[in-house]
Amino acid sequence: MKGILVFRSIVSLATAVLAGGPASGLAFEPVRACPQTGSAAGTPFELDGNTSREVAAAEDWEMIMGSDGNFLAFTGIVADPGQDTIFANGPKDIQDMNRWLWKNNGGFPDKNDITNAFAAAYQENGDLVVYFGADRFSNVGDAYLGFWFFKDRVLLNPNGTFSGRHQVGDLLVLVNYAQGTSSSQVLVLEWNPALQDVATNLHQIFGGSAARCGSVPPNLACATTNSLSEPAPWPYQPKSGTSGVFPKDSFFEGGVNLSALLGGTACFSSFLAETRSSTSTSASLKDFVLGEFPVCSVSVTKTCAVTGYTTDFRSFVVNFNATVTNSGAGTFSTGSLVRVVDDAGTPGVPGDDVIVNRTLQAPMAPGAQLTVGGRFTSAQNPPFNRVTATVMTQDGTMQAEAFGVECEPLRLTPRLELSEMCSTVLESSAGMLVVRVDFTGSVQNTGNVPLYVTVGDEMNGVVLTETLLQPGASAPLNGSYYPIAANGALTDPRTAMFSDTFTATGRSPLLANPVTAVVSANCSLCP
Repeated sequence: MKGILVFRSIVSLATAVLAGGPASGLAFEPVRACPQTGSAAGTPFELDGNTSREVAAAEDWEMIMGSDGNFLAFTGIVADPGQDTIFANGPKDIQDMNRWLWKNNGGFPDKNDITNAFAAAYQENGDLVVYFGADRFSNVGDAYLGFWFFKDRVLLNPNGTFSGRHQVGDLLVLVNYAQGTSSSQVLVLEWNPALQDVATNLHQIFGGSAARCGSVPPNLACATTNSLSEPAPWPYQPKSGTSGVFPKDSFFEGGVNLSALLGGTACFSSFLAETRSSTSTSASLKDFVLGEFPVCSVSVTKTCAVTGYTTDFRSFVVNFNATVTNSGAGTFSTGSLVRVVDDAGTPGVPGDDVIVNRTLQAPMAPGAQLTVGGRFTSAQNPPFNRVTATVMTQDGTMQAEAFGVECEPLRLTPRLELSEMCSTVLESSAGMLVVRVDFTGSVQNTGNVPLYVTVGDEMNGVVLTETLLQPGASAPLNGSYYPIAANGALTDPRTAMFSDTFTATGRSPLLANPVTAVVSANCSLCP
């Protein structure tokens, strides 16, 4: 039947059939490893039915609620006092979220009232392990709980609907506690409509009971509750009992090794804890608490340097390398798109952004990095440059916080050198002897910046019109002039001297100010 969800059983810690019989029930198969208490297996988290850390090397909810911990993602303690959000019209786990409705307040047994819920993700020996938990208002009666881990970001719409939809790979952990017993029923289910059984709308499996966390041998998933009253580190008021104290069977926690179950890791965005009317997957849903759970994340850093300039010398060329890091717990699968956007030093002008796309040819594991390069032009030397990175997977989109850095500048050393020599020649003109001064020389670009160079002298005006000189290049200078008088108006040929000052000016769009060089040539009338 189209549109009906079918679950694929991932793991079971049970041996007996849950309610519903063989035609419609769920069954479980034996599994091997499970998150354990810190004291039992050296893992960083304790699953021992309370919130306090009892082993120095381990962590527990009371510790990490203040963000003091090594978790990769944490929902925080998400409170739902007084049935603030509840399911409306009895939706079911087997339905997609476009059929789920919610409302404020409602009537259902107090044992189904979740007051707080929480989840945390850890990296353990290369595996992604997720811990979860909740507490309830009343401990009178059995508890049927579910914990959803959504790939899509799920939010509540003001009109009483849910935003977001189920995706293949969403996980549901069903935990059922029979009051007064030391065991719980745990089932991990994966949303996968492709495995739908047309006859029953469910893929038939088996189920049963499981030992508490910390059992030997360990399991892939487990859950436990408090057998004694335990202090609550966050605001908590039970229906009966002391404020700030969990009565027995009021606090629940568990863990799932997702990497071992799925053969890899998944990127989750949201977390939902729920209460249910029975153990069946078609049970009506009662109360819920919804929180953000960004298990996957990405970060980006960059280096950049001004390495040259454009052919018109009007802009600088900047090369950059951006390094994208998988900073979360999930693996980005083959085929995921990594997009790096560099703002080219102009954050307010997106039209000149440099965009580099890379499609992953292999999975990108936690901690793995991908470096991409690019270049842009800038009027600044150096520009302040920002980069962002986005990873788009089938699970969703993760965007890194923007990273900005001032690029390494190009060290500009504009410089000109002038050389000048002159000689005097006596000419006969209209029966008189006149003095002509001939000069030769050169101007050289001895810096590292192309310059448009002009040279003038005080006696002869422009002797070199604007000429482009590349670094190391030179241009010859020559000409002559007829002085009106010798320096100081001297008339004795033995002491008469003629002087001329030459000025070279080099300009470039790359420079804020021109560069100059000055030299004087002095010639005696008589050697």
